[in-house]
Amino acid sequence: MRTPRRGVNRGPLFRDLDYLLVRDVLKTVAPDLPAGQAVHVFRHTFASHFMMSGGNILALQKILGHHNIQQTMTYAHFAPDYLSDAVRFNPLENPLPAA
Repeated sequence: MRTPRRGVNRGPLFRDLDYLLVRDVLKTVAPDLPAGQAVHVFRHTFASHFMMSGGNILALQKILGHHNIQQTMTYAHFAPDYLSDAVRFNPLENPLPAA
């Protein structure tokens, strides 16, 4: 078993995760995965499942550390209920009646 690297920012979700160990295991089960894609695969899977479970796109943006919401919107199609609510409640499309 590999010793976790010190001084590596592992992010807010997986502080104690040894990415090298995970990468080695992933290479065993997915040997054709291109170099450097192991962490990307896990981030993408996490983000997809987060949205399918009803997660909020703005929360996901913060979790993934995206500076631009457009990056995070890649995962929005996994949450059709969220998007239909966003359209339904959009104040630009549905202005409040004049008082």
